[in-house]
Amino acid sequence: MVSHGGHGTVIKAAAGMPQLVIPLGRDQPNNGARVVAAGIGVRLKPSAKPTTIAAAIRRLLDDPSFTQRSRHLAERITSDAHSTAGVTELENLARPADDHART
Repeated sequence: MVSHGGHGTVIKAAAGMPQLVIPLGRDQPNNGARVVAAGIGVRLKPSAKPTTIAAAIRRLLDDPSFTQRSRHLAERITSDAHSTAGVTELENLARPADDHART
């Protein structure tokens, strides 16, 4: 996946697909940094030359670790999305203080 690195694109593409992020502004540089930190892709400057972009894409295609980590992240995201743990935690935080004392 090649994108500007907007949050929506990054999270949708995190469905097991390595990413090349070329951020243009707003939250995109931070999202690109997270893609790199997670090991699921590469981030380039908007001024990157076509040969640099092509080399980054080739790297993503040739190095299976990007796909492996992307798939692993996709599994974790899917698992979290189906979990009710977050809801339970928020409900516990929202309970009145005297309810906490009874449990």
